[in-house]
Amino acid sequence: MIDVHFEDQSTKKFVIAEEATVGELVKKIQQKLYLECDADSFALFEETVSGGHKIERFLRPEELCPRLTQPSRFLFKKRFFFADNKEDPVTTHMEFIQIREDVLRDRYILTEREHLELAAIDLRVTFGSPDPTKHKAGFLINAKHLPRLLPENYIKMKKNEVWEKQLLEEYQRIAFEPIESDFQGKVRYLARLKELKPDYFGSVFYEATELEIVEKVVKNRVPVLLAVNKNGIHTFRKPPALASEKSSKIAFFSKKKDSNSDVPPQNILMRTNTFQEILGWAVHPPTHTFIYTVPSESEEGVRYSYESELAGDIPDVCQEYVQQIIARTEDVEPPQE
Repeated sequence: MIDVHFEDQSTKKFVIAEEATVGELVKKIQQKLYLECDADSFALFEETVSGGHKIERFLRPEELCPRLTQPSRFLFKKRFFFADNKEDPVTTHMEFIQIREDVLRDRYILTEREHLELAAIDLRVTFGSPDPTKHKAGFLINAKHLPRLLPENYIKMKKNEVWEKQLLEEYQRIAFEPIESDFQGKVRYLARLKELKPDYFGSVFYEATELEIVEKVVKNRVPVLLAVNKNGIHTFRKPPALASEKSSKIAFFSKKKDSNSDVPPQNILMRTNTFQEILGWAVHPPTHTFIYTVPSESEEGVRYSYESELAGDIPDVCQEYVQQIIARTEDVEPPQE
């Protein structure tokens, strides 16, 4: 008997044979979830924690199921996003809980206003229409719901009572907008985030360190977050770990301040390279380094190098997106003459 975890903190138990493969377990999971639409985009991961970050290692279908010990655990989630599954409730739910988790990890660069809007939709999905006798002061705090609605770095910016008041007000505001079911609420959440962040919506994310190399010597190591989706590879520079929240605000927002409120330090988009412009990629396994090249005036092009514990997984995901793009292109019929 093993436990498989999901992005909404739920767990399901499965019985597998001693020599069962990962692929066999994945089929059991899909059957139990009634997951049929876009099933090939889901996979099983081994989740561990390293350096304060969750590391999710893709388990290949042909591997034997490893026997994990705490704190490692199995996690079932999407490995890539490509198809539009808004008509399928099961796949939509799986996408919703995964993308919501990425929002809560602050992987999407959003304003406070945008976070409140998405959180209110989430409340509508979870609790239905607001009930003034139930959804009032103390409801979110006492039930410890705040960490499931806002990123941790946002919560630290204000008192819990202030956040609760703003969330309940936003929850009440959208009460008069038509959402007939929790499924439609999930579709709306995903659609709104896609509208806000179309370029890197539906990304899979990798913690990494970019290597700034000059004449074959590493001059600097920059903490980054890599986001890979059907639009290409996006590199986000992580905010520096400043000594205090106050100095952090000054450093990041002395030039431009949000008209509604202060925003905590966030990732900064450094570059986006589409798959159409990327010349190639490679992995150097001994150093866990992922490298890709884009055109430049020099014959060799510009090479970007990243160290990541999951460097070996990134090319496979990139290749999957390229294959999906090619397949979609080939499926388009030529115009009639």
